[in-house]
Amino acid sequence: MQNPNVFLIWIASDMENTFGPTLQELIEKTIPSERRIIFDTKKAGRRPDVVQLLKDVFRAYAAEIVFITSNPRGTVELMRICRENNMPCLGPIFDS
Repeated sequence: MQNPNVFLIWIASDMENTFGPTLQELIEKTIPSERRIIFDTKKAGRRPDVVQLLKDVFRAYAAEIVFITSNPRGTVELMRICRENNMPCLGPIFDS
């Protein structure tokens, strides 16, 4: 989080209750607002257009790679989207 070359996109539901205030405070203290998008789906009442969000940030930030952490289905889908849009990506391997 302290690397100035990282841009965080975090999408989750009810973040403070799910992850606690400590994690959110740490992110806010260590990643400047211009290098993060935090989207609480419960507060917003919807999910963002993740495809457009990834494309926009990837291009605007001149990113080299997208690191994905999600559940197995979400990871596969996001990696497919990245590949279709020529965005190099890495994600966890779910082999157990």
